[in-house]
Amino acid sequence: MVEGVAEFRRRMRSVAQKVREPLRAELEKIAADIVRQMRSVVARQSGALAASIDYTFDKPPKGSIRIATVGGGKDSLIVTIYAGGKTAAGDAFYARFVEFGTKPHTIPVPGSDGPGVRHPGAAAQPFFFPVFRANKKNVRARIRIVLRRAIRGV
Repeated sequence: MVEGVAEFRRRMRSVAQKVREPLRAELEKIAADIVRQMRSVVARQSGALAASIDYTFDKPPKGSIRIATVGGGKDSLIVTIYAGGKTAAGDAFYARFVEFGTKPHTIPVPGSDGPGVRHPGAAAQPFFFPVFRANKKNVRARIRIVLRRAIRGV
């Protein structure tokens, strides 16, 4: 019985190793497709926000917002799609304001005792979640196909 468990564990490690590279390649293709779509629908003024949309297999840059993280657990593949943060085109710290909008609010004026400047708020111009939701089923299907092919090859 113990030998059977050891053999099962060895085979499962073998499956994980065989699946890793094809899965990483497919996740990279999927993330690149989603990033391209997000960049095509994002509101543009300076281009900094569009330039800040990207993906990584590491941690996203400081100041960015994450749309999705796929993966998890020890030694797993985790791809993160993000927007915002500093880019060569400028600082796109406002990514979340564009995605979700803002309520009317008061902006304090430095060095003034007055009430500040009233901002009317901004309507949301989502670019992250609509693209993510539109691709969700397709992404799952693509991952399943890659996993099945890789497991059959073991």
